[in-house]
Amino acid sequence: MTTAKLMEILKQLNENGYQVCIFALKDGLPIASKKIPECTYNEKMVSAMGAMLSEGAERAKEDMGLADLEYFKTIYGNACIVCQNIKTSTGQVYLLIGLTDKPENDDVDKYNEKLFDWAIENALPVLEELSNL
Repeated sequence: MTTAKLMEILKQLNENGYQVCIFALKDGLPIASKKIPECTYNEKMVSAMGAMLSEGAERAKEDMGLADLEYFKTIYGNACIVCQNIKTSTGQVYLLIGLTDKPENDDVDKYNEKLFDWAIENALPVLEELSNL
């Protein structure tokens, strides 16, 4: 049941512009992933990239005394990887990783951020349940 809810959330992200979407453990191990049929990107590679970027940002946080990482994006010439840390009440950290087209403007970028906020809000109860297993 829990994975089905996560898959439904990812499906909604796919239907609203994301080509690949993944809920993963902090180390990048996917717990749920979905991509649009015409997408040629490898979900495991996208997940690994998200985890690697998150880990690098976490190290920078420690070295520089920054606050907890919440959200980041890496923009390529033709694509954008978005990753957000999701921390549960038990301290377990999950990642929501998405790959979409490079945002054409700030409005598209803000829309993508709102989609991620919606996804996390809806996934948090499921992730809380998983972290208590």
